[in-house]
Amino acid sequence: MAEMTALERQWRLLQAMIGLRNGGTVAELAVEFQVSEKTIRRDLSLLLKVGFPLSEIVGRKGLKRWKVSAEHGPPAAIRWDEAATLYLGCKLMQPLAEVGLADSWQSLFRVVGYRRATEPSQSPFTAFSILKPDASGIRSFDTMRRTRDVAGMIRHVVAKTAHDQGWPEDRINVFIHGKTPDGSKPSSGEKSPDRFQYLPLPTINHALGRVESIRRVLIVAPSHCGQEIAWARRAMAGAELVNHNGTAALLTILPGSDWVLRQYVEESRTWATVTPVILPGYDDPDHLRRKLKNGRDAETQKRYLTRLDARTDELLRKAFRQAGYSCELIEKAELDWRDVGFQPGVELASRYLPPENLNNAPRIHVRVNFPSAVRGPIAVGSGRFRGFGLFTKSDR
Repeated sequence: MAEMTALERQWRLLQAMIGLRNGGTVAELAVEFQVSEKTIRRDLSLLLKVGFPLSEIVGRKGLKRWKVSAEHGPPAAIRWDEAATLYLGCKLMQPLAEVGLADSWQSLFRVVGYRRATEPSQSPFTAFSILKPDASGIRSFDTMRRTRDVAGMIRHVVAKTAHDQGWPEDRINVFIHGKTPDGSKPSSGEKSPDRFQYLPLPTINHALGRVESIRRVLIVAPSHCGQEIAWARRAMAGAELVNHNGTAALLTILPGSDWVLRQYVEESRTWATVTPVILPGYDDPDHLRRKLKNGRDAETQKRYLTRLDARTDELLRKAFRQAGYSCELIEKAELDWRDVGFQPGVELASRYLPPENLNNAPRIHVRVNFPSAVRGPIAVGSGRFRGFGLFTKSDR
C-alpha cells in the first residue's frame, strides 16, 4: 500500500471512512494505510476542503475520531460511495483535457456539485506578505488609517498588470475596478457583478491575542472565478505597490500554513470584525437620534431605540445577502454590533478612514454567530471590496 499514489490513497481513505460507522482515529488510519499521521491529516483536510462533510468528533476520554457526517450526505439520488467514485473519477479524467475530451466527460460528473442552503459558496483567494521596497523585511501599515490606501495600491497594480498582459479594457473596468464596462461610474445594484476584493489583513498577534497592523493582503474572487485568482497569484508575486512617493512595498506569496492567514480563511461559527462594516444604507432615516436628544419620556425613548436597532439589524442582514450569503443562513445568524470593537486592539468604528466615496456612511463593528461553521474569508458591507467589514475567527 506504500506505493499507491496520493489520489488512490485518498480514494481508498474516503471509501474506508464511508464504511466506518463510528469513524476512525488518525492513528488508526495511518496504520491501515501505512503512512504518517501527518499525511492522513493532510488527506482528510483536502477531502473536507473539496466538499465531503467529514467531521472530527470527540469521544470518551477525549479520543478524537473522524467520520462521515451522515446528516449532510449527498443528494438522495446517489449514495455516498457513488459520490466518492464520481468525484475522484472526475479527478482521474482531468488529463483528457489535453486531448479535447474533457467537456463531454465532465458533464457526467456535475451531479456531485451539492451544497446546503445554509452553506455559502467558497470564494477562491490568493494571499501575499507585504515586504519593504528593498525586500529587507516586513512592511507594515496602520490598520485604522491605511486600510483604504493599501487596498487602493493593490487594485492599481492588478489593473496595470492586467492592462500590460492584454486584458480588454471593459473587463478591467468591471472585474478589477468594480465599474461599468465603459468605466464611467461604479457598478451598483443589489447584487454586485463578478469582481476582485482587495483585503488588507490586520495582523493577529498570537501571543497577545490582539489585532495589530497590516502586513498581509488577500485578493478574493467569486466562487466560480478560480482562473482569475490563479492569474492574480502568478501576476502579483513580486509586484510593487506604488503610491505618490514611489515604490511603497513588494508582494511575496504567503503560504497557506501561515497562522494569521488561517484566522481569516478557516471555518468558525463565530466571527468578529477587524475593520468596521460600512452599512449599505442610512441607519436613521427618520432622524430618531435627533429626536432623542431633544428629550423624550422613557416609553418613547425605548420605542425609538427599538426602531433604530431594527433598522441596523435589517441593514446588516442586507449586507450579508449582498455579499452572497443565503437568506436562510442570514435569517438564522445571531448579530451583535457596537462602535467599540469586539477584539483587543480594534479601534472605535468611527475612527477608521473609509474609502472617500463612503466618508459619510455609517459604520459599526459586528460579531456574528452562524448556525453552523462557515469558512472565510468574510467581508461584507459597502466597503467589502476595499478591506472594510472584514471578519476574523472569534473562537480563539
